[in-house]
Amino acid sequence: MQVDNINAVSSIARTYQYVESVQKVVPQVDGRDKVVQTNYVVTVYDNAGRISTTHSNHTIDWLV
Repeated sequence: MQVDNINAVSSIARTYQYVESVQKVVPQVDGRDKVVQTNYVVTVYDNAGRISTTHSNHTIDWLV
């Protein structure tokens, strides 16, 4: 019985992920400030030869 070599799998797509944060300060009536930070996450990947993207975001806020 002869055993042939197995070729390495090279079809795993490259994936890139970018995170962008945006902060804004919102003055409150009581004199304090509310900081609102929104984080955007974008993922770019190759899907069968086509560039595809997904995105998500979440918001954090706090008083200072």
